[in-house]
Amino acid sequence: MNNIIDCHSHILPKYLQYEGNTFRRILERCAKQNIVWVVISVDYTEISCVEPLLQIAKGHDTQVAVTFGFQPPASLGRRKEIEEDLKKALPLARELAEKKVIVAIGEIGLDYYWPAVEFLKGQGISNPNEIDQQMSKNHQQLLKEKPVEDCLQLQKEIFRRWIELARLINLPIVVHERDAYS
Repeated sequence: MNNIIDCHSHILPKYLQYEGNTFRRILERCAKQNIVWVVISVDYTEISCVEPLLQIAKGHDTQVAVTFGFQPPASLGRRKEIEEDLKKALPLARELAEKKVIVAIGEIGLDYYWPAVEFLKGQGISNPNEIDQQMSKNHQQLLKEKPVEDCLQLQKEIFRRWIELARLINLPIVVHERDAYS
């Protein structure tokens, strides 16, 4: 069997709390399946887990690389807090790139699904089946609601800033896209 690269994973400590999974066990299973590289996408809010993961990965057949980014925000009406986070995240990304801790910027991008879902929840719709119905019938209309539009505009601004940073530090990007193709 040929060697495999998992180019986008979210193997983070918060996901290892079930079924006795540990990062070491996951790497051992990867090696048995000829997965020679695992690229872990780390969001700004999860940066504290990077160093421990890299330490655990030392000495394993499966190599680990890290990308660092800023998930597209889905929260409506949080521009100020998100801007504050971004002021910390962008310089941190540059520092991590200079130290060769990260191999790419990401995951960054546009997500037109979750802001619409958050809007529906704010309207009192919380049943998953009802949300699915509303999303399939009215998604384009929901995207025109002012709080959703504002969130999507913020996502575009953030996406541009990260792309510019990646260009300046000469790193590729890992793009997150959900329902943003239209």
